[in-house]
Amino acid sequence: MKQPVPGIIPTAKKQADCCSADHVCYVKHDTWANCNPKCQPGVGSNDYDRNDKEGWTCEIHGLVNDNHETLAEGATPNELLAACKTHYCKGIDEAKCISERCSFYDTLVKNQATTAAPPSGTTRGTTGGTTGGTTGDATTTNASGVIPA
Repeated sequence: MKQPVPGIIPTAKKQADCCSADHVCYVKHDTWANCNPKCQPGVGSNDYDRNDKEGWTCEIHGLVNDNHETLAEGATPNELLAACKTHYCKGIDEAKCISERCSFYDTLVKNQATTAAPPSGTTRGTTGGTTGGTTGDATTTNASGVIPA
């Protein structure tokens, strides 16, 4: 059984609003989340978990908007980032907000611009070979080696 790191609350994922005012419940992976003052994605990126071998996603468990309402299923990356910024970054400058609190959602917004549509002249999932599936899944590449979203 995985032993918790001192100061980490492995049960935090059971409820969305479980942290003190200066902490946020960040997701490490599907079975681990805890309250931290900030979160940097990646392996060993957080001083509270230096021996980390898996990395943190830094997604916020139970993300809510400024009215404490859960966002609708299928909310866009822009809506998720806006909710993060308005609810979890009060009194924090924009750069610190993005780097320490909302990096997961900022990355989603940046990635949507590069994966929103297949490159011009290609058809999604129908050209080229596959790198991980045989049924036109998300790993299908086109003739130029680009992986359509």
